[in-house]
Amino acid sequence: MYTDPYYLAFIRTNQWMHAVEMQANRIIGPTIDPNIVGMIKYRLDWNQRQRDLDFFLIALNRLRIAVVSLNKKIKDREISNSLKEFNKDIPDIKDLRDIGEHFDEYDLSQGNLNKKNYSPTKHPIWVGEKKMLV
Repeated sequence: MYTDPYYLAFIRTNQWMHAVEMQANRIIGPTIDPNIVGMIKYRLDWNQRQRDLDFFLIALNRLRIAVVSLNKKIKDREISNSLKEFNKDIPDIKDLRDIGEHFDEYDLSQGNLNKKNYSPTKHPIWVGEKKMLV
């Protein structure tokens, strides 16, 4: 069993980096059987892309957490700068993950962001049957 915290932080970062890459490739790649057509194809394709986007957000947030954890140990200035840039470019990643993971609460307008009077900005997404901007 690995107990070296530096090694573990590196392994976690590496795992989530590959998960992000895998999910990104699934999102931009082909989806279902090309022989399926019409509304069935549309619904199957939409569902697959939505689930892949959910998993992408989870992987991306976990990668961010892993890099933060790793950098607490090695304290690299370049990584710190990259994290600042990442957080500036995707400031809502944790919130997007939260919405996806706790959809049942958001469907009832009872999610953490609802409780904080969150004012959505930037990108439209669907939460249940409601459109939100985040």
